[in-house]
Amino acid sequence: MKEKQISYYAQRAHEYEKIYHKPERQEDLRKLELLLPQWVEAKSVLEIGCGTGYWTQFMSQTAKSILASDINEAMLEIARSKSYPNIPEFMALDYEQLDEIEGQYDFIFAGFVVSHIRRENLTDFLSKLSRRLKRGGEIIFMDNAFVEGSNTPISETDKHGNTFQERSLEDGSKYKVLKNFYETADWNNEVNNLIDFAKIGLTYFYLLRIKT
Repeated sequence: MKEKQISYYAQRAHEYEKIYHKPERQEDLRKLELLLPQWVEAKSVLEIGCGTGYWTQFMSQTAKSILASDINEAMLEIARSKSYPNIPEFMALDYEQLDEIEGQYDFIFAGFVVSHIRRENLTDFLSKLSRRLKRGGEIIFMDNAFVEGSNTPISETDKHGNTFQERSLEDGSKYKVLKNFYETADWNNEVNNLIDFAKIGLTYFYLLRIKT
């Protein structure tokens, strides 16, 4: 399943940013594009799942440094081709390999990543992230809130509560993609740190802030 999802995103790389063109999401996106540079100002940032570098470019305006990682080379190729105020370091890396990264960071950002983590693996994912975070640091998850008519419908739910969508690419190929839509209660069960499940007036996205 995971290999198929990696293949899906490799094939989707050159059409990926069209998701940011949806008219109804523009107001939310402008808010997020302004917030991220404020939060990472003068901080060392580890970005998980940087994809095409869409969010990397906003954080690079103010961050002290950025290590932007993604499992998919097709995505990283596009990310590396962009212009950045402060040039990030890019690395091909799966979240399961986070222990291979040296050092710790002030700020960890994962945009549209946690929704692709299986619910039964969420605790392990959070543990791996926390080991890369400095004391007093912060983790932010940005992800989709499910809004009927804007999101692809859920096509399947497994015994663990993981949900899946059937997605089509421009070439007509179809893929079953893991896409979990977490709610406040999910995080209250997983995280003991100071936590803020923040929508900040958002409709189509949410922000989860975990401070240590």
